[in-house]
Amino acid sequence: MRILVYFIACLLMSGCAAPQTYDLMQTPILYVDSSIDPFTHLPEELKTTRSTVFYATNRKPARPGVHPPYSNGTSETLHLGAATVSMGDPDIDWQALHHSSLAVHRAEP
Repeated sequence: MRILVYFIACLLMSGCAAPQTYDLMQTPILYVDSSIDPFTHLPEELKTTRSTVFYATNRKPARPGVHPPYSNGTSETLHLGAATVSMGDPDIDWQALHHSSLAVHRAEP
């Protein structure tokens, strides 16, 4: 019985180690009919499936080498950073992401 409990605990904990994915919201109705494309102003170098997001936080840093790099405590100092966000599967290209972003129904989340 004890071995079964340890086995189940290990399975549950290993599930927490997997990368997290999030489904984005549905396409706003304003963009669905293709009369407005919010991406037309983007230069070619920004038409990619990866984006850098800059952030500021007052969360306390965790110990070096720990992931995530911040704890749940608050700090007196404002910390600045950058994170790279990937959108879609690793093999998706900009055209497919662009089409999916404006579609009423997506074939995949």
